[in-house]
Amino acid sequence: MDTLKIPTFLNVELSIPLAGTWKRYFAFTIDWMFKGAYILLMAYWGPARYAGDTVLPVIALFLPVYFYSFLSEWFFRGQTPGKMLMKIKVAGPDGNPPSAAQCLVRWIFLFADAYGTLLLAFMNSWVVVLTPFGPLVGILRIERSPYRQRFGDLAAGTFVVNTQDEYFTVEDTIYSYVNHKQNYVVTYPEVIRFSDKDMTLVKNLLEKSEHHYDEELLDKLSKRIKELLEISSEEPDSVFLRKLLNDYNHLALK
Repeated sequence: MDTLKIPTFLNVELSIPLAGTWKRYFAFTIDWMFKGAYILLMAYWGPARYAGDTVLPVIALFLPVYFYSFLSEWFFRGQTPGKMLMKIKVAGPDGNPPSAAQCLVRWIFLFADAYGTLLLAFMNSWVVVLTPFGPLVGILRIERSPYRQRFGDLAAGTFVVNTQDEYFTVEDTIYSYVNHKQNYVVTYPEVIRFSDKDMTLVKNLLEKSEHHYDEELLDKLSKRIKELLEISSEEPDSVFLRKLLNDYNHLALK
């Protein structure tokens, strides 16, 4: 499976699976079902039915359709309703949600990636029959790209990756490692230099290495942390890292 490699301050790369082409196409189709439902609602039961020949109010009513992709990806941090249902999202090269500018660039390039035939229909009405094949431009571009990027992604510097529903509880955070002993003694006080975000990354990498029995990742992670904090330890890597998490939580929650 193709992945997006994201470097971290720990010199360990995070790998996020890139979304498949057809998963993206189905998300695009679902989004058009939502837009189609809105158009029908406005045309037959909404204010547009009573607008008569007043063009500007009608255009204003359909602005949500025009800017659907841009507004959705901006407000929902890289997702449209279709992407949510397909469990994919847009991300920057650092794995963070896209900026407003990136969302805008992706939206502008939709006219090249998906609506080229629709624009040509204004020049020749017969071309309108080819409108359903417009997304083939984006599909072919995604298939030929090593990082599954359409033209809009290339211009904006974004990627579309797989995601999962995130229902976080305390058991999913660094605070699941809190030691509740009253007389707990901190072994590595230097760990307080790290932030919650840093320690969440350490926790995720630790659990990933243990799940996959990846001793090399454990060793690399431990060495990098010892180097950053300027500490030493003879404990096994997994014991050292778990103790580090316990220490951090004890100090952070004081």
